[in-house]
Amino acid sequence: MRDTPGADSILDIALCMGEALLHAGSDVHRVEDTMSRVCAAYGCVRADVFVIPSMITAAVSLPGGSTATGMRRVGRTYNHLTRLEEINSLSRSICASPPPADEVKRRLEEIRARRPIPEWLCYVGGVLATGSFTLFFGGSWRDGLCASFIGLLMILAERHPVLRTTVN
Repeated sequence: MRDTPGADSILDIALCMGEALLHAGSDVHRVEDTMSRVCAAYGCVRADVFVIPSMITAAVSLPGGSTATGMRRVGRTYNHLTRLEEINSLSRSICASPPPADEVKRRLEEIRARRPIPEWLCYVGGVLATGSFTLFFGGSWRDGLCASFIGLLMILAERHPVLRTTVN
């Protein structure tokens, strides 16, 4: 029979999963749900998970009474739907048949190590999407060029937080 990981190990797995999901752009409710399901799959009788876009806090309890509490600060996030789908697939496989902790961490590292979309492609996509939609919905070529420029500014503001303005 396979050894059941301890509360600290289960918590670490859940926090790694949650952090990876947030970095890939997941909704906080989805992160909470996934972390709770992963903890339940490893035998936790209770998993209290609280997630905001920049922080994960969790506490787990095992049937024998051992508990663990932890938190992770999550830095910059971005939308990476392919990575999000791969992490969700991993969490479903964990819930079906929980692998050892080191295997989960290895698979998460493999997912996170894959190259993201090149930065320049995001700019090109934003410019083409905004200009094309303007033309599609009846705008002129001049409107399309203006929309493309605004799309470029939007991508710049999203990718470089220094360019954002703060409203007090």
